[in-house]
Amino acid sequence: MQDKIDHNTVVIRDHTIRRFVERSVEAGFGAAPKNPERSIRRLIETAMPDFTMTPEVARLRQNANEGEPAVYLFNSGWRMVFVRDREDPSLVVLITIERDKFKKQRYAAMAERAKHYFQPAPNFRRRER
Repeated sequence: MQDKIDHNTVVIRDHTIRRFVERSVEAGFGAAPKNPERSIRRLIETAMPDFTMTPEVARLRQNANEGEPAVYLFNSGWRMVFVRDREDPSLVVLITIERDKFKKQRYAAMAERAKHYFQPAPNFRRRER
C-alpha cells in the first residue's frame, strides 16, 4: 500500500469516528467536532508517513491489526492506521485514529540523543577576548 492515501476514497468506519470524537474530547479540544468525518478527512488529506513507526514496532502492531500490513500516517498529533479491505482489496480502510500520547517523551529522548552532536570536541578551547 502506498504512503499517500486519497482522502476522498478511504472508508472510515463508524467505530473509528466514535473513537475520534472520544479522543478529541479526552485530549482537551473542547466539544466534539460538529462533523467528525470531515475533520478526519482533512487530517488524512495533509498527513505524512509516520516515521516514528520503526519496522519492529510496525511488525508488532501488524499482529494487532489482525495480521494485515498497515500504513501509518501522522498529522497534528494524530496517528492514523490504514489497511486494505479484505473483501475488496481496492478499498483502503481507516481502522483507527489515535493520539500520539508519547510525543513529548519521544521528542525529549531524541533531543537527549542529539546532544552529543552539539557538544564541543574534547580538545576544543575557547579563545579569550
